[in-house]
Amino acid sequence: MPTAARPLRAIVLLHAALVLAQAAFAGQFLAGDAAWVRLHELNAGIIHLVALVQLVVAILVWRPGRGPGWPALASLALLLAEELQMGFGYARVLALHVPLGVAIFGTTVAMLVGTRRLTRVDPARRPEPRATAQRQRDGGAAGGAAISGRGWWFRGSGW
Repeated sequence: MPTAARPLRAIVLLHAALVLAQAAFAGQFLAGDAAWVRLHELNAGIIHLVALVQLVVAILVWRPGRGPGWPALASLALLLAEELQMGFGYARVLALHVPLGVAIFGTTVAMLVGTRRLTRVDPARRPEPRATAQRQRDGGAAGGAAISGRGWWFRGSGW
């Protein structure tokens, strides 16, 4: 697992939460409460900043971290889509602003799922606990039985 994978997951989670809040703010505005458009605009700026940080951390996962390159590519695509989104919003082109917002949300959720896989520890690569390794070096527990991480097994008892 690349060193920056966990920070990337945290940033993507924050990004997804902000995008979800953005949709809620837009819904309140479209329902007729005009005060929510200011919060929608402020949140867009925060999302843009988080997307930029996400891109930097995704590049760190990819290049020095020797992780996959897809998070950097997806983060760049999200940053560019969010730039377009802000432009469409200020121009009041709702026919493009709303569907692009849905696509941004879907891409952010897909990244959230993907980064979960990126931060998962492979059980085959997980280091063995010291007690189990010590028992194996000593030839097992007393009485010919030893406890491993997968259950009971018997050594030298004819079973």
